[in-house]
Amino acid sequence: MDVEERQFTRNAAICERETKEWEGAAVLVSNIIGIMPSEPIMSPETVGLFCGRCTTFDVRKERVLIGRSTKRHNVEVNLTLEGPTSYISRKQAIFKLTENNNCLLRNIGKRHINVNGRALLQGEAIELINNSIIVIALIHLKFLKNLNYRGKGGGGGSSSNSTNNGAVEGGSNSNVK
Repeated sequence: MDVEERQFTRNAAICERETKEWEGAAVLVSNIIGIMPSEPIMSPETVGLFCGRCTTFDVRKERVLIGRSTKRHNVEVNLTLEGPTSYISRKQAIFKLTENNNCLLRNIGKRHINVNGRALLQGEAIELINNSIIVIALIHLKFLKNLNYRGKGGGGGSSSNSTNNGAVEGGSNSNVK
């Protein structure tokens, strides 16, 4: 009985620790079952969603790493859950929410990323607007921005710069690092 009590206590402690880790997770991952609604319901803590063919990545931190996880390297948005990733870097891109609630995607991988039909080369960044289509190798993701996000000063409205289609070239924007 003494051994059983210790095992039970140890398992309870492990469950509590894992629950705390899940609550503070940067990205929640869920499988897509059936047809995804055109306007999914997002919690106020959600910055945005990356929706793929099989998986939805619910981004809850203002800065996350996108790429492919390996045994020795983990990323918040693990594209291996979505499909073949042989042409995707372990650290392919960084998603970041700026001070003025704009969502930026910076390509830090060796290969280019297509965002709304525009090639994003290594080191370049672009502003993601609602319903942006992101193509990384064979992986297609749709970005849905949460307009009701409660972080970084409330509000969630986005403004797009029409003079350059929301693009931020190379290091010209000091907000992205």
